[in-house]
Amino acid sequence: MKILMSCMKRDWSATVDEGDRRMMSDIAKITRNLSIRSTLMVQTVVFAYIVFRCIVIRHTGRQLFFRAYFPYNVSSSPCYELTFLGQFIAALYAATTYTAVDTFIATLVLHTCGQLANLRREIINLRARTRMEFQAKLGKIARKHEYLNR
Repeated sequence: MKILMSCMKRDWSATVDEGDRRMMSDIAKITRNLSIRSTLMVQTVVFAYIVFRCIVIRHTGRQLFFRAYFPYNVSSSPCYELTFLGQFIAALYAATTYTAVDTFIATLVLHTCGQLANLRREIINLRARTRMEFQAKLGKIARKHEYLNR
């Protein structure tokens, strides 16, 4: 993960064209919104599930959020309350962790898409006065494409 973040940082520092920076900035805003919305949505779902389970538990008796085996008597106090609290906290952490991984992967995919869009723009605007200049620019584009494929 650290390597991927350093690659993204390198891409940001290597970009000098204003159009490329604008494209990367727009994609960064999209990924930020995606991360925030995904985290809020998963927290809302977890809280809704917990509220629903609390209502059901109220009518059916002492049950936990999730079925599980414990090497102690869960039905006695304070073991029940502590296990109940532990499952609540575990559900929040698990949901947030899975969302973080998913949004991180989405961020990497969108970052790569932005880099490919910038590369496409470079190809469209590829102009050179000499054959050597054309080959040098095309070589730079090919190296960047290989870098993005890796």
